[in-house]
Amino acid sequence: MRLLLIDTSGPVCAAAIYDAEDGSLMAARSETIGKGHAELLPVMVDEVVAESGVPLASLDRIAVTIGPGSFTGIRVGVAMARGFGVALGKPVVGVSTLRIVAESALEIGPPTPVMPVLDAKRDEVYAQIFSPLGKRSPSPLPMIMRARRQPRRVLTRSPLVPARVC
Repeated sequence: MRLLLIDTSGPVCAAAIYDAEDGSLMAARSETIGKGHAELLPVMVDEVVAESGVPLASLDRIAVTIGPGSFTGIRVGVAMARGFGVALGKPVVGVSTLRIVAESALEIGPPTPVMPVLDAKRDEVYAQIFSPLGKRSPSPLPMIMRARRQPRRVLTRSPLVPARVC
């Protein structure tokens, strides 16, 4: 299965072609830009398609980050993924940004629960707890926590109860 991967959920704009059957990254482009995803993403997709030698029509699926993250960036990525999906008749799947960070940590560390934390700006963070098997916490939504005072309290609360430190 070959996938087009798109990430525009943060300051990084990224596109890649991934072959899931042999676990290889066939081509990838990534650039920290802050803003301007809509202008750069189409160019990156063209580049990774050309470098990988995999025509868009032969892709099996398109995967795109759906946040948490920058609303505008996510909207750009989802719109482009959806456009490719409709034009090519391919399924489009959304992937949580927090799940991607958790999976990366679970790959390199010992089997233990992980809690990826992303800066949500304005003294808040996005966080979610994942089991050693990569399953998310019972709460269906990522937690949004205040990180102003007593930030240690946020990390010592029960993993089943969203923490709010004001």
